[in-house]
Amino acid sequence: MFDEILARDSEYKFVWADIGGRVAASDAQLWNDSDLKAAAENGDLNLPEPEVLPHDSEDVPYFFIVPRPRISTRQHLLKLLISSLDLPAPNLAHYLLGLRIRKPVSKTNLQDQGILSSQKTCLHSILAILTKGVGSSGNGPQCLVDTPTLAELCYKLIYLLSANKDTSLPTLRYLRTSHDFLYRQIQHLPYEQKNYKHPVARHQSWLLKTVAVELRVTSLNRQRSHTQRLMKLILDDFDEDQTYVLHPVGGADESELLSSRLADISQSSQYSRNVRGRQYRRRIMSILDTLSFHQQYPEHMNLEFFDTNLIQQVVGSTERKDEDGVTFYDVKTLHRILLNELNNLQGTTMAGQRQRILEEIEDILRMVIERNKVCQSLFCKQQGFDSWRQVVEVILSACPADLLQGETRQTVLFEILQDLLKKVADDNALPELTAPVSGVLLTLMANLRQCFMTHDELPSDQERRDLQYVTLLDRSAGVSNTAVSWDKGSGSRTLFATSLQMVLKGLIEHTLRCSGAQQRVRARLYGALLYYLQIASKPKSSQAHLQEEPSGGVESRLLAASDTEFDQLRRENIATILTYGDSFMDLLCRDACDGLDVGRMLALSVLDCILMMDKFNQWLSFITSKGYLQHLVDSLAVDDEKLMALLGGGVNNLKVLYLYESKLSLLTRVAETAVGATTLLRCGVMQKLAECSFFDMRPDMDRSQSVYNTEDDFLPDPVSRYRHLLFTSLRFCLAILTSLGSENREAGTQVMQFIISHGDIFHSILLDRRLTLNPHALQELALTTAVICRANSQEEDQYAEVDSAEIEFRGHKLRIQRHMVSLLPKYCVSEKLTKQLKNLDVPADDRVDVCAKVTQAYLEVATNVTSFCRALVSNSGPNVQYCRVLFWPNMEEAMVRDLHGSGDFSMSTLSPAQLPNLGIVVYELKQCTNQFLAVYETRKLHLSKLQGLSELSVEDLKQFSGIADGEKMSSQQRQGLARRKLSQIIAYNYRELQAYSFIIENTLFLLWRHLEYYLLHCVPSDRGATQYQAQARRQAQIRRLQDSIGLGSSPSQTGSGDSVGTSFDLDDSRRHVRQQDIEALKQAALTVCSESLFKKVLEINQTFCKSRSHYGFVEAVVRRIRRLLRLHTSS
Repeated sequence: MFDEILARDSEYKFVWADIGGRVAASDAQLWNDSDLKAAAENGDLNLPEPEVLPHDSEDVPYFFIVPRPRISTRQHLLKLLISSLDLPAPNLAHYLLGLRIRKPVSKTNLQDQGILSSQKTCLHSILAILTKGVGSSGNGPQCLVDTPTLAELCYKLIYLLSANKDTSLPTLRYLRTSHDFLYRQIQHLPYEQKNYKHPVARHQSWLLKTVAVELRVTSLNRQRSHTQRLMKLILDDFDEDQTYVLHPVGGADESELLSSRLADISQSSQYSRNVRGRQYRRRIMSILDTLSFHQQYPEHMNLEFFDTNLIQQVVGSTERKDEDGVTFYDVKTLHRILLNELNNLQGTTMAGQRQRILEEIEDILRMVIERNKVCQSLFCKQQGFDSWRQVVEVILSACPADLLQGETRQTVLFEILQDLLKKVADDNALPELTAPVSGVLLTLMANLRQCFMTHDELPSDQERRDLQYVTLLDRSAGVSNTAVSWDKGSGSRTLFATSLQMVLKGLIEHTLRCSGAQQRVRARLYGALLYYLQIASKPKSSQAHLQEEPSGGVESRLLAASDTEFDQLRRENIATILTYGDSFMDLLCRDACDGLDVGRMLALSVLDCILMMDKFNQWLSFITSKGYLQHLVDSLAVDDEKLMALLGGGVNNLKVLYLYESKLSLLTRVAETAVGATTLLRCGVMQKLAECSFFDMRPDMDRSQSVYNTEDDFLPDPVSRYRHLLFTSLRFCLAILTSLGSENREAGTQVMQFIISHGDIFHSILLDRRLTLNPHALQELALTTAVICRANSQEEDQYAEVDSAEIEFRGHKLRIQRHMVSLLPKYCVSEKLTKQLKNLDVPADDRVDVCAKVTQAYLEVATNVTSFCRALVSNSGPNVQYCRVLFWPNMEEAMVRDLHGSGDFSMSTLSPAQLPNLGIVVYELKQCTNQFLAVYETRKLHLSKLQGLSELSVEDLKQFSGIADGEKMSSQQRQGLARRKLSQIIAYNYRELQAYSFIIENTLFLLWRHLEYYLLHCVPSDRGATQYQAQARRQAQIRRLQDSIGLGSSPSQTGSGDSVGTSFDLDDSRRHVRQQDIEALKQAALTVCSESLFKKVLEINQTFCKSRSHYGFVEAVVRRIRRLLRLHTSS
């Protein structure tokens, strides 16, 4: 059979016929072999020269060397396939592309033509078009030169097939295994426009989107070698042509050669670096270079006959969108409207100007055509950057992290960040094109921060030995055989100091350029800036708990050098930020006070981080002088109604909740300095909180709630919402009290006024009769007791004049004090608590974490209560004669084994009106001592296992790694998980030891003060008057003005008296201490305060407390207690 080429003239007469071509030949071959092509190229056909078409500016020839009808048919067929893909499966596109339609499309196994009786399909023809010219010897896809429009449709169809849920797997599998399509196509990227006559940006964008889908799919399916191969091609920065000689090539193809290099990379990485080939720019960066953020707009027209504003409105009315979503203006419709307007004009004057009006109409149409070109160009640039963004984000977020790690990952991130920031820094860059860059910057900064956080983790000895192992992309390690210590020398922040400052400057400058109405863009930039500032934050988990023995006392820690890489980076960051002056400060503060809710929260967080770094309070002075701080304080009252509606269940918009938390977090950061706390008190922040009514809307707690309820739901219930608000506010109060110290009476008074203004809520928290081990309920009580403990550290001035409001205020304070003292027997460390922790109904995987959180919260309550009792005793008088005593001289509780398990001393029988006995203090001391020693031994065991992690048994490794039996994981990964788990357990143990040691110190002090009072200064009420009693009475008359709780008046007094303390039931019951109570105390004290107990306390102090607390305090208190027992209890 033969094929023919025919040519006709304008009258449809055949003027050329070439018959005899082979039917199997392609159109290009038929045309190249024909005499018509030679005649056209030689100018023998007498065709006119190229001319400009109407409403166009380019010359168009009268003949084409490509058979246009057949190309047009292919284009229409591809459009049909593209439109059919959106139909339910199976559809026409599936049939024409060779996919199975009689079974699920996703189960199709595509093959080449002729394999397994496979016929040639449209997909084979499409791949043949795209792969022509691709390879090591080609210059790129030939279709980009010959048929660019057809090529774009082919790339688009390939992407749609790869992204479709039904066709993705079979299509990508066929492209990957049979043609190595994507790898070979990427080798020719980027497509530089100077090498092509037609735009190729959209071709590249469709191809990059397909690459992003392929990387995502291979990562999800754990096809590691394919993912690694593509990542290497995209991210490598050197040519390995010279390294191929290191491996045998006989009988092995390229894929086998790559596999051999991957398998032997750990042995040859060092040698390969010495013979590495020439270095060049990473392909991902070269692709970014082809993306432009500039756009030339047509010049503004000066119209003579038409009104410019009306013409703009008419042009806007013809705006349309094509099937790809590209905006364009319908030129034909606009032409018709303008001609109709011209025809409606009447008069001889208009008739004379008609030709000039027609010329102006042509100018308008030409301007609209140029505008359409601008819209098309903008769309292509947006699509090009979006496809590049998809590849970058998939590589960083979806691909395995170990394929790109270490300094190589940081280097790639810094290169991309610096190039992007350089592009958006151009004054000619359009906001429409630079707006999507902010999202990419946010992703890049999140990954960069994660790199630094991962680097901060302490490696094990085995991991230090394995530092020479590198992946195919990580070629930064292994240069030297000498490894730098992880805790000494320069860290990654020092190595990348210059790059970090360049990134910071770029982010700030880009934010300032977006200072207009681009609030969403600035919100993303604030997120990126927040991630950057967090790089300079020290890790929360200090390595002090990993030290087996104390490294020195308090003085050694105070004199230790604190100039770490974190401090140095903070100083450099704040110096860089201050160089931008008030412009950046004002922009950030304005966005923190007004704007979109998400943007406000991020701006508040950025401001929080900057205030943390600003040691000289320059930013604090700015926000105070400009009124931004006062505005934030006043806005708390505005949020009150919204928060009430949120807690009432009327709305489910949680933005107001998170916005309030962001505000309080910023105010907490301000309150962490004495200057900031004083400024906040002057702004009336505590009065604003006291006036907030949402605090009084505490919902009823569910007692049947499981201990394992994490309260981390996406939509928290009202209880969780209320606790979010309450916890944030209480932490803010703690920051003020801690910064100003216990000596600041004004701070304590204002915080107590806030507590008393919402007294019903806090009384219900303190008077909760049921002991629950829910960590959130315990945390609520712990924060409440911590605030009350620090706010009540100062005694009132009893000699000052008081009015009725002050008397009422003191009455509320005394009531709260009674509730606090009554918590001591309830939250003692007991054996029952240990049993309850073991029997918690939680999953085995989370048992350690949940038990640690419950224990920590429980111990925080115990430490706060004992600290409160110690403060009441120590601050009430200069010595034991004039101080309060809080406990009855009874030691019965100290003689029981389990206080909470005893029927006689059950928690349910205690009430605030009853007096706790001194035996509770001794019981707490004994239990904390025993628990301390047990936890200390457990901690030593875990430390030894951590140090010998590589020698752990299989069972221990399985226990600490938390890996199920059927899950496959390398031993190195298991050891990494076990190391993190052991470090976490050791940190929990360390915090427990700190709490126990604090309770031991406070209980020792309380025991000493009470024993000294009862054994030396207490006069029983049933003894006769003596000279000593008279002296005690005279002392009590002086002391009565200071009493408010406990034994406010002397026990030698009889009668009620008229002191302030007589308003308490505690005082009335404690005035009648009898001689037999004192004698019973003397006998019991010798038994319960045994020498073995004191030896344990001293041992604890020597091994743990001495280097972390007051030097010699515990020894002095133990020495005085021993002397009291020896001198005053012998008879």
